[in-house]
Amino acid sequence: MFSMMVERGRYAYQLNCYPEKTNDLQEQFNQINKASLSQKFLLEYISAQPPKGDINLGEMDYEEMLSICSAIIDWANTSDYYRYKIIDSDMSILNSGRIGIDKTDIDKLATLNGTAAIKRINDHSNPYIDTYHADILALQPPQELNIAYLEEFGFTFTDFINFTYAMLEIGDEIESNVKTITQDELPDRIKKYVKLDVKVIWQIIDSLSLSQRNDYLTPPSGFSKNDIWPWKFNRRLSVTRRPIVNYDNKFIWGNRQLYHCMLFTIDLINDAKLPVFNEKGKLKSLLGRIANSGGNHFNDAVADKLKKIDGLIIDSKVKKINGIKITDDKNQDIGDIDVLIIYPKKKKIIVAEVKDFSFTKSPYEMHQEYLRVFCDQKGELCYISKHKRRVAWIKNHIDDIIKHYNLAHGKWKIDDVLILNEQIISNEYYHINQKTILYADISKESINNI
Repeated sequence: MFSMMVERGRYAYQLNCYPEKTNDLQEQFNQINKASLSQKFLLEYISAQPPKGDINLGEMDYEEMLSICSAIIDWANTSDYYRYKIIDSDMSILNSGRIGIDKTDIDKLATLNGTAAIKRINDHSNPYIDTYHADILALQPPQELNIAYLEEFGFTFTDFINFTYAMLEIGDEIESNVKTITQDELPDRIKKYVKLDVKVIWQIIDSLSLSQRNDYLTPPSGFSKNDIWPWKFNRRLSVTRRPIVNYDNKFIWGNRQLYHCMLFTIDLINDAKLPVFNEKGKLKSLLGRIANSGGNHFNDAVADKLKKIDGLIIDSKVKKINGIKITDDKNQDIGDIDVLIIYPKKKKIIVAEVKDFSFTKSPYEMHQEYLRVFCDQKGELCYISKHKRRVAWIKNHIDDIIKHYNLAHGKWKIDDVLILNEQIISNEYYHINQKTILYADISKESINNI
């Protein structure tokens, strides 16, 4: 994790100092990422199925286990590419008995994902690039989150934060990077730093711990297979969410991973992606409100950034133009226009759909993104279909737009664009060719190129 964070933080500086090493830097980061995933998988496995022997593990043995973990993740991702019909490449059994696959499409996906991931890292690590991040969680009443957390987990969010900091303090007292404390010691050591009921302490440690179970492939009650597959993301039984190992009446952890867990949990709540057990509970409801608030906040941020560009007329959350509501031919509301960009000098009107999507990290996430954005489903229009209806409405109401915004008469060109916080890989992979702009790339030049 330390290497991953260091590389991510300094990537932009290395790239600007050594542009000729772009491919080497990308490969280095990819290798660190693969090693990190393999190590997490191995730790999750031995936490669930602790070794029973007494032979010391050699470095070569450890490297071999990591390579096996990496191969399992690679093959699982390949399987998901087929399962979700992302690829349909030829597969055969080679003379050697190994499985042979035409990797043209897989390599194409890897290139698209790699390029997008590296751009994302570069944008977010470069202080001269204006990227978007909003602390939506901070806009919510803090007591509301505590009440929702208490109903969902049996302890408040404040309890979780205070417990985590107490564990970090305990860790700082231990010289080794690998921290260890006995179960009997834990409550009193925690109480030294924070006033928590013993019952709450055990509830929180249980929510943050990986423990032994009879079968690795059988998740505990209340969890699903998706919580244990190491190639999936946002899993409730991952090292990222449970950085403490409960083994032999001791708790074992590392301070960096524990601190990262706290930040990751905050990000999940801020992005409204924290998995919950109670789908009808207060936390689920709060996450829904956070998601809506986040979407509105991003829409406002995009409009504000566009307003800084000279020569443009910007209107956002447009419900009606010249007194006419945006409806279909049956007079049914078809939704607001997120941002309307008018470029008088070029006589161009751009209808912008604004979406704060997360970066897809797995074949499943890419598949879900593709369906949600580009594919209509049994009476439910996808985002693009809804967007195109509003574009059509604009094309049919040019005179109203000219009057409402006091524009010059004449022939106006209508275009459309998706403005995003993260790239959507499916747009390029499936050759949909929907015009997109990332928030970080908003500029007069990018608007000119639409």
